Amino acid sequence: MNIPKILRKNLKKVSIYAILLVLVVFAVAPYYYIFISSIKPKDEVLLIPPTVWTWKPTFESYYSLFFETKKVPWFFESLVNTIILSTISTALAIFLGLFSGYAFSRFNFRGKNFAFKIILLRNLFPGVAFLVPYYIFLTYLRLINTYEGLIFTYLAFNLPLSIWLIRGFIDSVPEDYEEQALVDGCSRIGAVFKILFPIIRPGIISVFMYCFSTSWIEYILPLALWTTKKTLTVTLATLVMGEYLIDWRLLFSSTIIMTLPTIAIFYYLQKYITHIVGGIKA
Repeated sequence: MNIPKILRKNLKKVSIYAILLVLVVFAVAPYYYIFISSIKPKDEVLLIPPTVWTWKPTFESYYSLFFETKKVPWFFESLVNTIILSTISTALAIFLGLFSGYAFSRFNFRGKNFAFKIILLRNLFPGVAFLVPYYIFLTYLRLINTYEGLIFTYLAFNLPLSIWLIRGFIDSVPEDYEEQALVDGCSRIGAVFKILFPIIRPGIISVFMYCFSTSWIEYILPLALWTTKKTLTVTLATLVMGEYLIDWRLLFSSTIIMTLPTIAIFYYLQKYITHIVGGIKA
């Protein structure tokens, strides 16, 4: 049986949209269920079978997180700590990655390839493999339980990949642009800031998104190296430590609050995400 060409084309479109719809539901459903559960009355949270809607929404758990400090005394502090650590470590990774990536891309010096491979060597091993060495090193420097120590550790994990990606973005830009700026009387620093960096801005934003998100959700490092304070991931983990004392509404509401910054950043900067492929290929 011959199917008309227009019908085949429409069937193809319907199939594609159906697959996309399934993927969207699969991705959004957990967040939806967590949010609905966070605003359910206490007696509805543990109903079996679980409900996917509530007719008596309440934001009591969100109020408790910010205003009833006796229930979760460290939530607001851990939120501030996470913002400080993620923002500063990301800014340092971008700053150092820009100039390191530029040096590896534009200059030739002895040991260049060897140094670049050594920098990338850290990414061949899981982060937990460096936990004990970092703990000993920070203890020697008396940086355990300090912002500086944890920021340094985050930076050590984010910087290698930042350098690699930014070098790829810079490699994709012809040197002629900078040379023309130098001919027109611009200094090398001026050419970098006025010509090169604006061109690779999508790549810089992609690296920012990567560094910020990995720092935001980091769990093992602050758990081991910051025993006197907490970050959001550690705070969420402490909410599920007790077998019979879990307040699921607090856990769900704190999870929603934790995901909001990264969702907002990715939504606002989503148009730049695809540019990261150019840096990897280069």
